[in-house]
Amino acid sequence: MTDENDELTALAEAGGQDDTIDDLHWANLEIQKSQRQITRGMSELAEGIVSLSLILLEVRRRRLYRFDQEFATFEGFVERRHGISAQQANLYVEALSNLGQQQYRALISDLGFQRTYALAMLQKADPALVAAFQLLPPAERHAVTVAQIEAVDAAVADELRSRVAQLEQEITREHGLLQQARRRLQEVEELHQRVTGGLIEERDSARQALDQEQNQAERLRKLLREAREQPGAARVASSAPAGGASPTALPAPPPADAVTEAVVVVVAYDVGAMISDVRSVNEKLARLTQISREDIPSEQRRALAGALQELDRTIQALLEG
Repeated sequence: MTDENDELTALAEAGGQDDTIDDLHWANLEIQKSQRQITRGMSELAEGIVSLSLILLEVRRRRLYRFDQEFATFEGFVERRHGISAQQANLYVEALSNLGQQQYRALISDLGFQRTYALAMLQKADPALVAAFQLLPPAERHAVTVAQIEAVDAAVADELRSRVAQLEQEITREHGLLQQARRRLQEVEELHQRVTGGLIEERDSARQALDQEQNQAERLRKLLREAREQPGAARVASSAPAGGASPTALPAPPPADAVTEAVVVVVAYDVGAMISDVRSVNEKLARLTQISREDIPSEQRRALAGALQELDRTIQALLEG
């Protein structure tokens, strides 16, 4: 190695004595030729890597290695059958999956595999940054190193982890609020059921009371109608003479030795039952005094007032008779 360096140094010191402009033209042509060879080589390298990545992706996705009885895993197949490390094979496949075939090929041709793989990892974390990187001028883009790309990827990963942690906290807080809202809603529903149940019970009780009052009022009307339709005095079994003449006087008592006839007086009504009915009516009327006027519908209130007036007239008539 030292001899080669010495030879190059000697050639450099000897230069300049016999050189001409033609030598410069020759150098320019050689540089351009070498650049074309490098470009062709990078294109062929990129095409080869893309083709290899595609077939490795198919082998792993379709598990084609199963048909080779010597290997049970993708990693064992590529390492022992083709001499490709499992890490490298997975790098090929992941880079192709993240970037896509066209972008993968273009980046390898422009930047080489190492930087392309680093960009593939960044593409997975933040595609917008990779798109921005490709818009940089070529000189600035080529000056970026693998370490710089990996540092950007790590920073993006930290931001994502921080954002995920923040979202988890927000989700936890929202979950707590949701649980509180559910409990509050349940309490409101229970309160609604209790209030509704109480109102329904009060309504049913009011309806029952009103029905009872209406039944009592109808019963009172019936009793009053029956009282108006019945005669006011009891009749004896014998009827009065025709023509409206006054009844004849009773015959003189028979002699002592005669047989005494029993006189049977038939009363048309049971006075005791009538007294009981009057008392029952009086008790019902006493209960009416405990009912507020506002609790009785206006139509029923007017009907009840009319019935009471009729009852009052009937009572006055009975007392005067």
